[in-house]
Amino acid sequence: MPLLRYEFQFFTETDPTTNLIMILVLIGAVLLTVVVGKLTSQRSGGGARSLSGLGTFSFRRSARKIGLTRHYIRLLEGLVKKYRVSNPERVLHNSPVLDNILRREMAEIEESRLPDAEKDLRKHHLFLIKQVIEANSPRRGTLGSTRHLKPGEEVKLYLPHSRRLYLSEVAENTPTYLGIRAPLDEQGKLVKLPPGSRVHLSFVRYGTQLFSAPATVRHVSTRSSIPILYIDHLSRVPQVLKRRHKRIEFNAPTYFYKVQIVEGTGRRREAVVNTGQRYNGTIIDLSAGGCGVRTYYPLPPGSLLRLDFRTDLGEPISAYGKVRGVTTERGKGTIMHVMFTSMSRHHLNELREIIYDMRPGLSISPPGY
Repeated sequence: MPLLRYEFQFFTETDPTTNLIMILVLIGAVLLTVVVGKLTSQRSGGGARSLSGLGTFSFRRSARKIGLTRHYIRLLEGLVKKYRVSNPERVLHNSPVLDNILRREMAEIEESRLPDAEKDLRKHHLFLIKQVIEANSPRRGTLGSTRHLKPGEEVKLYLPHSRRLYLSEVAENTPTYLGIRAPLDEQGKLVKLPPGSRVHLSFVRYGTQLFSAPATVRHVSTRSSIPILYIDHLSRVPQVLKRRHKRIEFNAPTYFYKVQIVEGTGRRREAVVNTGQRYNGTIIDLSAGGCGVRTYYPLPPGSLLRLDFRTDLGEPISAYGKVRGVTTERGKGTIMHVMFTSMSRHHLNELREIIYDMRPGLSISPPGY
């Protein structure tokens, strides 16, 4: 018994403070193991694992903030997992990662045996995701200075005294002044703006963002027989809104026809295209919502029309639209600003592929060219 009593004395009673320290150390080790495992999983590129738990919640919350609906969030989640995107948040910021997975998915859709209507519908949903993300991608809220504008860049001048909007372009950019081609009225005559006149300058950047600010005309002079307005440089040009549709510069011939609305059978109104009168022009800018057409045969504002052109693949595209406004450029004809009102989903997808560069190598020509 003395021996047994002596042996048990080696196992002394544990201190409560020591127990607490050991438990905390054990918990810390477990948490450290979990964190290291998470980081290793993300660095390994596991797309399916990156959208789980808090990652999924954060992704959905960010997607809702930029305007995606539940349906499109689920669709985008599926693409992120399918193509194993290691950092899902990047697709919500209009990055090349988004373009990459959309191109891959569209290529897979095109190669599938789905009916053409179903292919067009699926592509339509993908383009809507792209449109929403691009229109809400974070950018600077102001442009540092009008000194960044380049000669030839399109601008618009709003004249408060006449409440008229004129299309123009940057003619010269000096350290002191910004030179803009003086606007012309509907008759091609110079719009007179004496020194000190107040105008509103606006222009589009990044394809979707509209910047606008008031400016003052300092003087008017002629360079190479072109009248130029010189205005003070603006140090800060605020962004006033974002365009719903991305617009790109374009240079494509087109035919257009007048459209008339007539009373049909059963009190139904029908659109009749006057194919007997065909006009030609050039598309100078293009978006999924409309285009600008330079022509010597403009239709008045409010007119309905049909535009016809072909892709380089020979596929004819027809779009119905409405003339929203007309501006005149001396020596270059007149520009009609057209809003699209009707177009087949297939043709709309064709235009989106050009606008978002989802199918490289496209050129446009009118039927018969």
